[in-house]
Amino acid sequence: MERLPCYLRVTTRNGRPLAGVTFVVERAEGPVPEIAYTTGPDGIARIGLPPGPVGLRFFLSRGRDQSVSLTIGTNPEQTYDVTIDED
Repeated sequence: MERLPCYLRVTTRNGRPLAGVTFVVERAEGPVPEIAYTTGPDGIARIGLPPGPVGLRFFLSRGRDQSVSLTIGTNPEQTYDVTIDED
């Protein structure tokens, strides 16, 4: 299955971009590289994901982590908003 380029915009519940957050893909409908990704200074990360349900795990400060589920569509270059309980 083909991976589509997309963007993840990671923010807090208050809308503050979360820069430097590391995350991994825990599950997807197709193969993805087994590497960790990190958000940029604007809280955005570019990643290639297969369409369908995806599970992500974000590693936060103070040793906490949070899992998030998304459904990736079939349009490339789409932005997906992820809200993290960090505030």
